[in-house]
Amino acid sequence: MPGRDFSSSAIGGKSIFPVHHQSVYVQQVDQLYANAPIGIIGSFVNACVLGFMQWNVVPHTSIVIWLVCVFLVNIFGIILLYQYQTHKKTSSRPAFRPTFWDSWFITRMVVVGLVWGALPVFLYPQDSIPHQIFLALIVGGMVAGATAAHAASIEAFLAYSLPATLPLIVRFFAGGSHFHIAMGAVGIFFLIMMIVTMLRNHKVLISAIGLQSENSSLIAHLSEERDRAESLNQALLEEVNMCQRMEQELIRHRDDLEQIVKERTEELHTSETRFQFLAENITDLLWMMDLDGRHFRYMSPSVEQMLGYSLEEVPTISLEDVLTEGSLDRARSVMKEELAAEQDPLVNLSRSRTLELEHRRKDGSVFWAEIQARFYRDEQGGTIGIVGVTRDVTERKRVETTRRRLDVQLLRSQKMEAIGTLAGGIAHDFNNLLTGVLGNISLAKGFFTEGSPGAQYLHVAEHEGNRAKDLTQQLLTFAKGGDPIKRVTSLDVLVKNTVEFVLSGSPIARKYEYEEPLWLVEVDAGQISQAIQSIVTNAVESMTSKGLLTIRWENHAMNEPSAELGGSTIGEGYVKVSFTDVGSGIASEDLPKIFDPYFTTKSDGHGLGLTSAYTIMKKHHGHLTAESTPGRGTCISLYLPACPKGTMRRPLLPHTKKHGTGKVLVMDDEESIRVLASEMLRSCGYHFAMAKNGEEALSLYQDAQKANDPFSAVILDLTVPGGLGGKETMQRLLQIDPEVKAVVSSGYSNDPIMAQYQAFGFQAVMTKPYSLLELSDVMYRLVMDSFRS
Repeated sequence: MPGRDFSSSAIGGKSIFPVHHQSVYVQQVDQLYANAPIGIIGSFVNACVLGFMQWNVVPHTSIVIWLVCVFLVNIFGIILLYQYQTHKKTSSRPAFRPTFWDSWFITRMVVVGLVWGALPVFLYPQDSIPHQIFLALIVGGMVAGATAAHAASIEAFLAYSLPATLPLIVRFFAGGSHFHIAMGAVGIFFLIMMIVTMLRNHKVLISAIGLQSENSSLIAHLSEERDRAESLNQALLEEVNMCQRMEQELIRHRDDLEQIVKERTEELHTSETRFQFLAENITDLLWMMDLDGRHFRYMSPSVEQMLGYSLEEVPTISLEDVLTEGSLDRARSVMKEELAAEQDPLVNLSRSRTLELEHRRKDGSVFWAEIQARFYRDEQGGTIGIVGVTRDVTERKRVETTRRRLDVQLLRSQKMEAIGTLAGGIAHDFNNLLTGVLGNISLAKGFFTEGSPGAQYLHVAEHEGNRAKDLTQQLLTFAKGGDPIKRVTSLDVLVKNTVEFVLSGSPIARKYEYEEPLWLVEVDAGQISQAIQSIVTNAVESMTSKGLLTIRWENHAMNEPSAELGGSTIGEGYVKVSFTDVGSGIASEDLPKIFDPYFTTKSDGHGLGLTSAYTIMKKHHGHLTAESTPGRGTCISLYLPACPKGTMRRPLLPHTKKHGTGKVLVMDDEESIRVLASEMLRSCGYHFAMAKNGEEALSLYQDAQKANDPFSAVILDLTVPGGLGGKETMQRLLQIDPEVKAVVSSGYSNDPIMAQYQAFGFQAVMTKPYSLLELSDVMYRLVMDSFRS
C-alpha cells in the first residue's frame, strides 16, 4: 500500500477539491483492522469445523499440529489488532504511522495464507473425494470472505489468497485423475473470479473513501470561508488580544523549557545513581587508565576488596603496583601491539582484548584475574586512555586444576583397570597350566614309595607349584573380579604367613602379641592376604631399616555398638588384628583420606594399596580403622565378623585319595586338563566321559540317560571360548535332570558363580589348579555320600 497514488478521486478522474492522501490511506488501514475480528473468528470456526470433519481420514497428529498453527497465527492477529487500537487511541494524528501498521497487517496475512496453504500437506484426505471437496469449499469460502474483509487492500487480499489456494490447486492437478484436474481448473477459475470481485470491491471502497474525503474537503472549505468572514469582523478584537496571547505563549514555552530541563536533570541524576550503585556493588573492578599505564584515572569501589587499596589511593597507583613482573611485561607488550595496530586505517576501533594476568594486592599476595580492556577515545576517534574490567578467576582456575587432576586420576584408574583385566586373564591361563602340572605330579607320586628320592623330588615340585598357585590367587585378587570365595579358617596362621612373606629379607623386626586362640572367621584367604600385604607394605615404607612392626590379634564380644567402629556392629563378635609401626606417622589432616582412591603422600605411590584393603574388608562385611601420631607411628586395625559359635573349620584334605564308583562327565575346553581329569578319575575308581564344550556335554548326558546308564556327577569348566560354558550348560542340565550333581571348576576364582555356586544349581566347587586328593575328596562326598544316604 505504500506509494499508492491518491491524487484524484474515482469519479470523473479528477476532483474539484484536492484529496488528502494521508487521510485516505489512514481510512484504508483502519478499514482493514476494522474487518480483522470477522476474519479471525471465521478462521477459528472454519479451522475447527475442518479439523472435525477430517478427524477420521487424516492422521490426528497432523490435524493437531495444523490447528495449533492456526491458533498461534490468530493469537498473533488478536495481539496486532489490540496493539493497533491502543496505539491509535493514544497517538496524535501526526504521530500515527499507517505504513507501519499496513506492513504488519500484510505480513500477518502472508503467514495466515501459508498456514491455510499448508492444508494439502497436513489435512489432505488422500482417499476420500467428499472430504477433498469439503476442504476445497472451506478454502474457497475463506477466500470469498476475504474479498470483502480485505477490500481496502489489494496487497492484503493477494498476500492471503494466493498462498492459501495455490498449494491446493497444485495438489488437485497432481492427483492426475479427471476429477482432480477438473477441481484444479475450477480452483484457478474461482481464484481469478475472486480477484476480479476483489478489484471491484476495492474500486467501490476507494471511490467511497474518496467521495467521503472530497465531501469533507468541501465542507471544510465552506466552513473556512465562513470563519474567514467572521474573523474579519473580529479582526480588531484579535489585534487587541494578540499581545496577551503572545505573552501567554511565551510563558507556556518558558514553563515547557523549564520542565524539559528538570526532566533531563532528573534523568541524568538517575543515570548517575544507577552507575554509582553498580560500581559500588559489582564484584568486578571497573577502571580507567592512561595509555602508558602510569596512572589510573578511575577505579570502582571494589578495588578495596580485590586489591586492598582505598579509593583515595587510586590516583597514586600504577600498573606496576597491581601486576607481577611477568604479567606486567605481557601487559606492556599487548599495549604496544595494540597502539601499533592503531596506525592501520582498517582497524576495528571498537575492538577489545582479553588477558589472564597475575595480580598483586597491596599486602603482597597474588591472584589470577581476567582483564577485558579497550581504548576509549575523544570526539575525533583518537585514543586517550584505556578502560577495562578485571574479574578474579582464582576459583575458576582452581576448578580447572581440579578437573585436570581428576582427568589424570581417571586415566590412571583406566590403566589400573586394564592391568587388572590383564592380570585376571594371565591368572586364569596360568591356573589351567598349573592344573596340568600339579595334577600330573599328584598322579606321579602314586608310582613312588614314601621317602624315596623320586617322591621327595615330586614333593618339592608340588610345593613350588602350590606357591605358584598362591601367586596366581594374588593376581586374581588384584583383578578385583567379584565377590570373595569364603571358607572357614583361623586368622592367626593366615596373618603370620602373609607378614613373613612380605617381610622376607627385610631388616624390619616383627613382634606378635596374642592372649588366646582366635575365633574362626569365614573369609577369602587370598583377598585377606592381599589386604594384609597392603597394610604391612605401607608400614614398612614409613619406617627406617631398624623399625619394629607389632602385630596383635584378639577376640571381642559385641554386646552393643562399638565406639571403635563409629557406632556400628558386625555380628555377635569380631576378630581384631592390629598392625602398629614406629614410622613417621600421618598428619591429622591426611588421616581421614588414607583410604580414598589415589590418595598418597609418596612421590612414587599410586594411592591404591589401602583403598584395595578397605574394599576387601567391605566385601567381607568387616571394617578398617587407622590411628596415628605424627613422628611416633601408625596403628591400622582390621575387624572381621566371627563365625557363630559351634562353627567347625572345614576339614583338611585327606592324606590319601578316596576311591569310589560311578560314572563322571568332565567338560573342559583344554584337552590336557580333560586327559588329566580322566586319569585322576580312573585312579580313584570312576568311569568317565570327556566333552570339550557344553554342546557335547549335553549330548553325552542325554545319551547316557536314554541308555539307562546315567552319569553320577558332572564336572563343568566355567569358561569355554566359542561354546556353551559351565553356567549355560548347567541351566540346560537342570531342565533335563533336576537331580543332576554338578561341580563347577575355573581358573578364574573371582567369578561370582564360584562364590555363590549353590545359587546356580551346583553342589560343589573346585578352583583350578586342583590336586588328585581334592578331586577324590569332592567326588567321594558328591557321589558316594549321596549314594549311601
